[in-house]
Amino acid sequence: MYRYFTDAELKNGYDIPEGLENNIIPTATVLDELRHVYGKPLYVNSSYRPKEYNTSIGGAKNSLHLVYNAIDFSTPDHSKLKSLYDLLNEWDARHRFDFLPKPGSMGIGLYDTFIHLDTRATVGRKAPSRWKD
Repeated sequence: MYRYFTDAELKNGYDIPEGLENNIIPTATVLDELRHVYGKPLYVNSSYRPKEYNTSIGGAKNSLHLVYNAIDFSTPDHSKLKSLYDLLNEWDARHRFDFLPKPGSMGIGLYDTFIHLDTRATVGRKAPSRWKD
């Protein structure tokens, strides 16, 4: 289904609750395209999170990880994260992906060692959303 990511990699060791399995498809598709354009590995740090785990790590109460729509990812060269964040932001503004409901369908967060990516508009959340830690 994806060029660069396996289902096991995306599930990150969790059994996905029934009804949530397809929520990751738009986000993973965007990440797969980013990996293709970037030309270097991207690593999934976190995707689905059970509520208990999300709470234990201080995740947001309404985190899109809880509904399997978000992926936190990294690359070995953290100096490239800002440019990847900017590219995702540009793609979202230009509505690069026809499967997303509108321009500005994504949530993108930049952290020191990873990027958070979600396609929140596909699960009825207010979009877009941007933040930098």
